[in-house]
Amino acid sequence: MNLKLSKEQIEKIILGAIGGLVVLLVILNYVLAPRLKRIRSLKEDIQGAEEKINTAKADIEGVSQLKTDLSKMGEKSKKYRENMPKPDPDWLLNRLNSLAEETGINFNKMEPLGSVKKGKYFVQEMDIELITDYHSLGKFINKLENSSPFLRVTDLSILKKEDDVLRHYIKLKIGAYFTESGT
Repeated sequence: MNLKLSKEQIEKIILGAIGGLVVLLVILNYVLAPRLKRIRSLKEDIQGAEEKINTAKADIEGVSQLKTDLSKMGEKSKKYRENMPKPDPDWLLNRLNSLAEETGINFNKMEPLGSVKKGKYFVQEMDIELITDYHSLGKFINKLENSSPFLRVTDLSILKKEDDVLRHYIKLKIGAYFTESGT
C-alpha cells in the first residue's frame, strides 16, 4: 500500500499537529500549571501542619512530664513538712552536738537566741563559737546544711589565732527552720 499525500494534505496534517500542540500547551499552561502550583502549595502546608503536630505532641509530652514532676515535688514537700521538728532548743542543741561529734569539732560556746517568725516559718537561731581548722569547719558546715530538717549558717566570721596558724576563732550563727505549727 503506497500512500501518497499531496502537499496540501501534508500541510493540513502539520498544521493540525501544531494546533494540537498549541491547544495542549494552553491546557498545560492555564489549566494544569495552576493546579500543580496549588498542589505544591498544599504539600508545603501539609509539611508545616505535620511540624506543628509534632511540636504539639512534644509539648503534650512535656506537660505530662511537668505534671509528674510537680506531683513528685508536692510529695517531697509534704514529706519535708511532716518531718520538720517542733521548735525545741534541746532538739537543736542535740543535733548540733551530734554534727560536731561527727566532724571532730568542740564548741567553746553555744547560745540560743530565740525564734523569729519569717513568713510561714519560725527560725530558731543560735550563736556558736569554736576554735578549729578550715577543713573541719568545712566538713561541719557541709553536714549541717545538708542535714534534714533545714539547718543553715546565717552568719560566719573567722579570726586568726595568733598562737596557732592552723586553727582559727570561728563564730557561726545557725538558723533552724520550723513550720508555724511545728509539724
